[in-house]
Amino acid sequence: MGIIMNKRTSRKQGGFTMIELVIGILIMAVGIAVIAPILNGLLNSNVKASAEVSAMTRTVNIIDDRYYSEAIDGDLNNTEIVVAKLYAEAYRVTGDNIYNQFGGKITIEGVGDNGLIWTSEKITTDACINVVNGAKNLGFETVNVGGTDLKYSEIKKSDMSAACDTTDDNLTVVWTREEA
Repeated sequence: MGIIMNKRTSRKQGGFTMIELVIGILIMAVGIAVIAPILNGLLNSNVKASAEVSAMTRTVNIIDDRYYSEAIDGDLNNTEIVVAKLYAEAYRVTGDNIYNQFGGKITIEGVGDNGLIWTSEKITTDACINVVNGAKNLGFETVNVGGTDLKYSEIKKSDMSAACDTTDDNLTVVWTREEA
């Protein structure tokens, strides 16, 4: 009788049919095919944004260290920065041109007594908030995102989102540190 019960029990224990398994695998494959590029783009953008903020931080620190005992003035420009190697190793440099993590040109200019104007081209809209927010602690008072002026002392997340939310996927962002 024990043998008969095991047979009955094993008949009642059903599994998935081959068709159900194939359909389940196909549904998962389609889901992965749709989601994977989206996640990859977001991760890639976040990685580039983080790398850009790190390179900006390194470059600003190198410039500030170089000009610790003397004032930055209007003579500071890309040529001087490249010749004196006052930029982060993460940046690609060709001639006097410095390129950010997104492939856009960076222009750095000295202003009066220890002021800086940093312009970065081709910042992608999906990385914009992370880059702008990440650069907040670099001593810049204002940032212009695609034509929208923002003051770091008054900036709200909604202001940053609105400035970065544009149909143009390549924004020019300009950071300004006033004269000391």
